[in-house]
Amino acid sequence: MDSNTHKQKEMNFAKKIDVSLAKMYRSIFKIKRKKIVIMFHIGRSGSTVTADLLNQHDKCKWDGEIFDDLFRKIERQNSRTIKEKDIPHFPIKYLKQKCKDKTKEYYGIEVKFFHLILMDISIQSFIELFKDYDVSFIVLKRNNFMRKIVSSQIAHKTKIFHLSTQETLKLEKTTIDVNSIKIDRDDKPLLDFLNNFREMFDQLDLALQGKKTLKISFEEDVEQNPLVAYNKICNFLGIIPQNPQINFQKTTPFKMSQIVTNIHEVEDYLKDTTFHFMTKE
Repeated sequence: MDSNTHKQKEMNFAKKIDVSLAKMYRSIFKIKRKKIVIMFHIGRSGSTVTADLLNQHDKCKWDGEIFDDLFRKIERQNSRTIKEKDIPHFPIKYLKQKCKDKTKEYYGIEVKFFHLILMDISIQSFIELFKDYDVSFIVLKRNNFMRKIVSSQIAHKTKIFHLSTQETLKLEKTTIDVNSIKIDRDDKPLLDFLNNFREMFDQLDLALQGKKTLKISFEEDVEQNPLVAYNKICNFLGIIPQNPQINFQKTTPFKMSQIVTNIHEVEDYLKDTTFHFMTKE
């Protein structure tokens, strides 16, 4: 092999390396440039209808509760229900993989507090994972935590977690065991759940100080007309609202006295707490 041929081969190899590095850096830049939207909520708060509206926007890809998908996969592999700290290391690779290779400008996911507890990561630490990303945070809060708990119980009982506008709404009742509420892969007294929801939202408020954040309320922005929340989010993200179709309806719109068979017991249990008003709506 003459020196010119050898030199040409080295140059071609160098070019391939340069091309590979360029592709890698473009990929990294693309991930960091991707506009990520993270919505926090506790579930049964109108997130499905809101997310569906956003997913209809031509600039937004909404991937939903990606960690719930991961949990179900792990549970299938291990043939048992996942528990707190079953995932010793936060699945950052899984998260980054989900965030890249998306064709739309915005990529949205949803996070519940118990997702972070199961993965043994604090709210503050989770948010810090995105310090180098273009990320917007949305806090969707249902102020009446009791309604969330009741709705969760009924959803687990009926296996109906979402109801399309084409389906028939039925009244389903439930009994609240104030000493043992089994939702969100947990089992603890009602008051513990209520206090934990409040504490988590307080922690989230602190962690999001100085971050690009939008707060929306189920009661004010979703319950009567989900398009109110949709328009607020579009304006927050700087995208023009389009004309989405509302595809989902509320699963438990009935009065608490109609749904909870032992409502008087629950009222008595909460009568000396700041949560007592939640049994009246």
